[in-house]
Formats: sequence, structure tokens, C-alpha cells
Amino acid sequence: MAAGPNLQPQIVNGLLTLDLSNQGLTSIPEEVFGITDLEVLDVSNNKLNSIPETIGRLQKLYRLDAYSNLLTCLPQAIGSLQKLTHLYVYSNKLPNLPPGIEKLQKLKVLSIKDNQLTEVPSGVCSLPNLEVLSVRNNKLSTFPRGVEKLQKLRELYIGDNQLTEVPSGVCSLPNLEVLSVGNNPIRRLPDDVTRLTRLKTLGFPNCQFDEFPRQVLQLKTLEELYAGGCKFDMVPDEVGNLQHLWLLALEKNLLRTLPSTMSHLHNLRVVQLWNNKFDTFPDVLCELPAMAKLHIRNNNITRLPTALHRADKLEDLDVSRTPLAYPPQDVCKQGTGAIMAFLKQEAEKETKDVKRRLDRLKVAERPKKQHEHNAVFLSYQWDHQDKVLLLHDRLQERGYSCWMDIKQMGGGDSLYEMMDKGIRGAKVVVSCVTPPYAESTNCRNEVALAHTLKTPIIPVMLEKTTWPPPGPMSIPFAQLIYINMAKAQDEDPWKGVLFEQLVRMVDSFVKRPKAK
Repeated sequence: MAAGPNLQPQIVNGLLTLDLSNQGLTSIPEEVFGITDLEVLDVSNNKLNSIPETIGRLQKLYRLDAYSNLLTCLPQAIGSLQKLTHLYVYSNKLPNLPPGIEKLQKLKVLSIKDNQLTEVPSGVCSLPNLEVLSVRNNKLSTFPRGVEKLQKLRELYIGDNQLTEVPSGVCSLPNLEVLSVGNNPIRRLPDDVTRLTRLKTLGFPNCQFDEFPRQVLQLKTLEELYAGGCKFDMVPDEVGNLQHLWLLALEKNLLRTLPSTMSHLHNLRVVQLWNNKFDTFPDVLCELPAMAKLHIRNNNITRLPTALHRADKLEDLDVSRTPLAYPPQDVCKQGTGAIMAFLKQEAEKETKDVKRRLDRLKVAERPKKQHEHNAVFLSYQWDHQDKVLLLHDRLQERGYSCWMDIKQMGGGDSLYEMMDKGIRGAKVVVSCVTPPYAESTNCRNEVALAHTLKTPIIPVMLEKTTWPPPGPMSIPFAQLIYINMAKAQDEDPWKGVLFEQLVRMVDSFVKRPKAK
């Protein structure tokens, strides 16, 4: 015969404890209720349908663990256990709680989540020492009055029910540190939520808000914010005020950008952005020094910025199910370490390119006040500087005057001032388009200025790029015909049919000077 359960209690943490968990029990042996000095009874993870009224004999019981069973009721005698401080009966089939629950005046933790409750007895709000209350995942459509009487309550979990509003009185709980209301048809948070000056964790995932609740951003003590699945299309700038935030969950929304103020969140370690609408990687994420975990899968991002390598504490980067072309897939498959090493190496190359460019600027021959007379403005990103230099020379050979930064600028010139003069004096802008070009702030500014001034733009695609490029350039470029040089493998692509097509388009806007 199989041995029965061991009914010999042990001293655990100074309390007389009997552990009968995970025994496959369908009933509690009657001998248990003869151990009248018992202080902790654990009958969790069994197959119990009920607990007998004889549990009332255990008058010294501090803690009862009866979770993960098949309980359909609790004995009324539980109300007589005057020393009970912890009651865990979650993950059962309870439709209600027994009368007399209000007699448990020393109760600190009541976990009745994952049951079939349609109401919480009003007596629960009469438990003066209650610190943790979890009623998550039941069938509650209302909550009893008097929540404000739970002045010692630190944690309240009411998510996964049918509540249409946060219970009245919650905002009057001075010690509340955790508030979880997600997966309810709640349309707004009360304005008084700002009174919860000790709140550290707030969760409202999958609620039905019309917009991000700005009052949340006044909760300066917040450390964890769960706001996934709310269909937000923007996050207010004030999120940067949450200086203590270490976890930000914004998954399953409609976000395309993030506010630059997020760079103030120096303690942010975990960022969840999966299943949004990002077309480009949010640059502000590169400015989070503490970020260790970033999940941004299931977005439309094609490129990671090399600046991400500055987030040197990043150990868990999930970019799966995105159309990433950079870094290459063979790098991405090797995991976070390989991706970060690649980005760091590429950033070092860019730094060398910048230095080389600055060196060229120092020795460049400064033109004599002819900036405004250059008919063709060459707009490009540094990755393809050598090709654009060659284009500059080819167009000059054809008789066109061209503006290119390293040709036009002297060491003391202001970059933005000279670009402004160059575009204002040009009759046509040739945009040398690559994915980094579409993400470059300077290049975006050049295109925006040309578009505003109604200066014609001729896009030349040097590297395979989504068309129109995602982001601010999409509107100016959407109706333009581009010349596709992306397949040109030659070191000198500026020859042949495509180059002649470019010359004809330039010629349609620029009248060349007569040859002498």
C-alpha cells in the first residue's frame, strides 16, 4: 500500500508548520485538526473539494495555504480563526466567501484571485490590518463601498474582471504602493489617482482609454508602469518626469515614436515595445544608460542605429519578427552580444569617417562668396561620401555648378548656415538616398527646407531603401520618381544609361552656362 501523508509538523521560520501540499489529497486527514498548536497549514496543489468545519479547532493558526485545489466553498469556521494573518485560497472554484470574514481582524493578506466570485463581501472592507488584497480574475462587475477604510492596504489587484471604473475610495489609500486594474472595461482613471503619493507599481493593460492618462505622469514615485494593449498612438512628454521608473511596458499599442524626454529616465532597465507600429528605431532608446532588457519585436524596423551600442548594459535585445536588414540577419541570429559588438564596430568606423571628413574640411579650398550661385545641391549621408564626391566631379565636368559641403565649406563656417545658403541658391537638389540618409536629422532638415522652398528634388537611390522612405521624408518623396542606382556594383556608378537619365533631369531644371 502507498504510504499516507506525513502528519508530523515541523518548525519553519519559528512557526509550527504542517506541509501537505502536492499530495493528491481529496480530503484533509481528520488527525490534522487534532494538532491544536499548529500555526501554518499548507494543503495547496491538491484535489480538495472542501475544507471541514473542524478547522475551527486550529485557533493558533496564522497562515492557511489552500490554493490550487477544487474548492467550491469555504467553511464558516474560518471566521473564528482570530490569529489568522495570511489566507491564500486562490485558483479554486469559489463562487463566494463565507459570512463572518470580517471577524478576521488580524488578517494582513487575502488572496482570492482566480475563482468565480461575482462579488466581494462588504466585510472585507472592515479588515483594519489588511495590507494585500488580490481579487484578480473573477467575475466582479462591482466593488463594495468602504475601500477607503483599508488604511494599511499596500497592494490591490483587481484586474481581469468586469469593472467599468476604479472603485471609489482607492485614491484615499495613503499607503498604497501597488495598484493593478488591467483587463477591465475601464475607460479612464480617476483624477484623484495623483493622491497616491507612495504608488510604485501601476498596471492598466488592455483597458479602454481614449488616450494616455496624463494624471499618471504626476506620480513621481512610480517604478513600474504597465500600459500595454491600450491602443495608445503617443506617449506624452511628461513621461520624462518619472525619474524612478525602472520598468516601462508599452507593448501592443499603436506607437510610431517615443518622446525625447525619455532620455531623462536614467533608472529605466526594462522596456517592452513589442507589437507596435515603429518603422524606425526610436533614437531615444540609445540614451538609456541603465537599459538591460529591450523587447521591440513585431515592428517594421529595418535598421538599428549604431548609437545603440552606447546602451552598454543591454543584455536582452529581442528584435525577432522585424524586417531588419542592418545588422545582417547572420549577426542577429547570434543574439544580443553579437548585435552590440557589430554596432560598436560600425560606430567606430563612422567616427573615423567623421574625422576624415573634418580633415578634408580643413584643407578644402574656400570659394569666394559663390555659395548662392551653385545650381545643384548634393544632399547625402556620410556613408557614401566617396561616391558623392565622384558625382560632384562628373556633374562639374558636364558644366553644372554643384554645392557639396566638403567642397564649399571652410574650417570656420557654420554647417547649418552654409547648408541653408546652399539650398536657397540651388535650382535643384539631388538627394542621394540610403536607409541611414532617411534617418539622418541633417538630411531630413535639408529635404524639409527644399520642400518648403519648392526647390525641385531628384532622388537617387544609392542603397536599397523602402520607398517612400519611412519618417519625415515620406511626404516630400511620395510623388517623386527616383533613379535606382542601388544595383550598381561599379566603383564609378556615374556612367551609362542611369547617369544620363540623371543628367537629363538636372538639365530640365538647370540652364548650363555656354561653353567658352
